[in-house]
Amino acid sequence: MSLLTINEFPKGSFTDEIVITPQDFTGTTAAAETIEYKVPAGSAVVGCGVKVVTPFSGASLSAVALDVGETADPDGYIDAMNIFTGGDTFAYNSGDLLDGTTSVHDFFATADTVDILVTPTGDGLADATKGEVKISFSVVRLA
Repeated sequence: MSLLTINEFPKGSFTDEIVITPQDFTGTTAAAETIEYKVPAGSAVVGCGVKVVTPFSGASLSAVALDVGETADPDGYIDAMNIFTGGDTFAYNSGDLLDGTTSVHDFFATADTVDILVTPTGDGLADATKGEVKISFSVVRLA
């Protein structure tokens, strides 16, 4: 097997990305909301990175936490990241499905979803006046 040339190698290791903002949510009370990202059958998630472009804030929010994973392990990719003002800026593979604790990948034999769970304190996510978070995935598609 030959190595990829510099012109063939991708500029980053992420293959998929989703951006979340307050407009993606409907809740006006402090309750967790989930956004689903579809993953095709025969795929393995081998990496997950999060960049907080603009922290969530506004209204009566006092905290916002982010977990990324799947149904059986909702924080298996990213665990309890603070995306509120003054919180974290970056996270990478901090959940036990990708950090080597229990695994280094998550294989999907059938089509499924990656679950992005956002949990506010003090108010609903739809009431936030600011917030932009980029969630990137490295997905190996075998099928």
